[in-house]
Amino acid sequence: MSEFVDGWQFLADFNNIRTVTVFGSARFQKGYHWYDVAEELGTMLAKNGFGVVTGGGPGIMEAANRGAYEGKENLSD
Repeated sequence: MSEFVDGWQFLADFNNIRTVTVFGSARFQKGYHWYDVAEELGTMLAKNGFGVVTGGGPGIMEAANRGAYEGKENLSD
C-alpha cells in the first residue's frame, strides 16, 4: 500500500509540469514500427517541453524514454 501512495505522491509533484504518460507493450523491440513511433513521439515531446513518464519497462516504454532522452540532449541544436 505504501508503494501505491508513494506513486501517487510522486505524480502529484508534477502538478505544474507538462507531462505525458506512456504505457505500452514490452514485446516490441528497436526496429519494429511501433517501437520507432514511440521513440519519435518521446523525442518530439521532449523537444516541445514535455516530460515523459513511463512504467520503466522494456519495449514501448523504453522507446518513449529513449526518445525523450535524445530529444532533451538535442535541445541546444
